[in-house]
Amino acid sequence: MKRCFAVMLAAVCIFCMASCGKKEAVTPAAQKQQEITLLFSQTDSLDPYSAKTEQNRHLATLIFDSLYKVDKNFRAVPCLAVTCEQKDTVFTVHLGAFTFTDGTALSSADVVYSFEKARQSATSGFAAALSEVESIAAVDPATVRFSLNRFDPYFLNLLTFPILKTDSAGLTDSDGVEIPPIGCGRYVPDTANLKLIRNDNYHDTLSVIKQINLISAPDSESASHYVQMGACDLYYTSSETNIVRMSGKRSEIDINHLVFLGVNSSYGALGNKEMRYAISSLIDRADIVSSAYYNAAVVANGFFNPALSDVKSTSTIKQNADTDISIENLAKIGYTNKDEDGYYVSSSGTRASFSLLVNQNNPSRMIAARHISTAAKSAGIEITVEPVSFETYLSRIKAGHFQLYLGEVAIGLNMDIKGLVVPGGSAAFGVSDTSGGSSMSISGAVKSYEEGSLNLSSLSGVLLTEMPQIPICYRKGSLFYSDKIKSGVNGLSCDIYYNMADYKF
Repeated sequence: MKRCFAVMLAAVCIFCMASCGKKEAVTPAAQKQQEITLLFSQTDSLDPYSAKTEQNRHLATLIFDSLYKVDKNFRAVPCLAVTCEQKDTVFTVHLGAFTFTDGTALSSADVVYSFEKARQSATSGFAAALSEVESIAAVDPATVRFSLNRFDPYFLNLLTFPILKTDSAGLTDSDGVEIPPIGCGRYVPDTANLKLIRNDNYHDTLSVIKQINLISAPDSESASHYVQMGACDLYYTSSETNIVRMSGKRSEIDINHLVFLGVNSSYGALGNKEMRYAISSLIDRADIVSSAYYNAAVVANGFFNPALSDVKSTSTIKQNADTDISIENLAKIGYTNKDEDGYYVSSSGTRASFSLLVNQNNPSRMIAARHISTAAKSAGIEITVEPVSFETYLSRIKAGHFQLYLGEVAIGLNMDIKGLVVPGGSAAFGVSDTSGGSSMSISGAVKSYEEGSLNLSSLSGVLLTEMPQIPICYRKGSLFYSDKIKSGVNGLSCDIYYNMADYKF
């Protein structure tokens, strides 16, 4: 948590004491008060729990603060919280002495109110993330207690939901126009909701951006138009298929989106983990990151994001292809001879041959699929790319009518990967649980992790040993910014404008 400290400087017996409260940004002569322009949807809400557009949800991070932010290494950083004590499945969070933009003090009741809004929201994505909270209580005006239904060492990463003043949501003016809820954030909407005015009483460093002008772009077509004509100063996208490139510069933002090769382990040799190892080893992940994602991604060296230091020791997937490892694993399950076309066959004469289902409307995955197919041939495995429409792709995956498929899943900020690797999970199509034997089964490992007897690094090791799915890369979001902004643009997935106070003009 950034804090304000009284700083005493002595020089020639003259003392200056800095007050505890807001801090003015260091402003050299060139850093005058600035204005920038952002896109939003005027037909959508500025209430973060009812906003439907991505633009407005990101804009809300300027109006509302949260208890915590999640930094680039996926560690929780206090914002409105000061400290937290954890005892098993109970987290007790202590709040700082902060105020809303109307001057009223932040209290635990506001956190409880905002939590309930988050849990009831159908559009913000917080409801699913907070489902592990069994109960919440305001212990005293400055203390909130969260009780979970399972052990979760990364729970604080989920406390990024915006804090609203109690009962300030859902209000309208005399004309029936929605009044945005009251927050503790860096900016305040003007009465017409067409500008954001800097909150000069903000508890942390103030940006030199005194005013943010808003242009309404209610759909992707209008947003594309404004971006391409240079009408806005920043534009964020995490899309693979609808990328609007903006003139100027780009800052990458780590998002916890894993691109993976889904495996139907009930199909033939794919039930052997050695075959899954063989396929994993033939993939040149660095090449896919470069050619399919134009470096807006990072190689997945394990199941968890490589930015997470806790799993580095067990994240051992190589970034480049290693066909020798593929051939070694094929030999372990009897694929030692090749047929006349150069593909390995089993002792019974069955070719190592699989189809790869891919959404034909996703250019990045189509490129990745072709690369995997070409690399597989070099390793003596036949992988035939099967492009289909998005509707067909979804229906076949859900029905289990595939052998391999290219997919993507958003991993929770608390690193909850159960939905991808445990049979019956929301994205665990084709996954069969391991029997255990001499090694721990996937379900057993996840259960032990949720009971607190297994750490994330050990869980990561089990997942790599069993390889229920094949990780490829973690995508990144792109925050484009105009030449007006010279440097300093580095956002977070939970707040793309996190360091606006550092922007240099």
